[in-house]
Amino acid sequence: MENKSAKKIDWSLLVRDVLATCFMSQQELAEYCGKSQQCVSTWLNGSRKPGPRPRGRLLELAGENQIDAGSYGIISGAGTLRRYLGGRESDELARIFSLYIKMSKQNRKKFLKYAGSITGG
Repeated sequence: MENKSAKKIDWSLLVRDVLATCFMSQQELAEYCGKSQQCVSTWLNGSRKPGPRPRGRLLELAGENQIDAGSYGIISGAGTLRRYLGGRESDELARIFSLYIKMSKQNRKKFLKYAGSITGG
């Protein structure tokens, strides 16, 4: 049975960091997970999530490289943040998320209200 907490992981951020930390190309990660490079690309852009077998392989690889997969949990307001960033690079998104999770609950609400007001969300 699949681990329920695995469903709450932001797989696009985890995949990005696995690639960077392991100095792997999308093709190499695809081969490791038994998938195509295009499949890995869809994980990176967030349009799809890895299935159970690739998830296991990704978590295994993350653990072997001291990447704490538990720190990649989906946070409230992530959709608003993604709209706020638009097409900006994923490094920008990661920086915004890292700042967001350090904010107090009150400041998170203010930020989301601001981001929503300028994106129409």
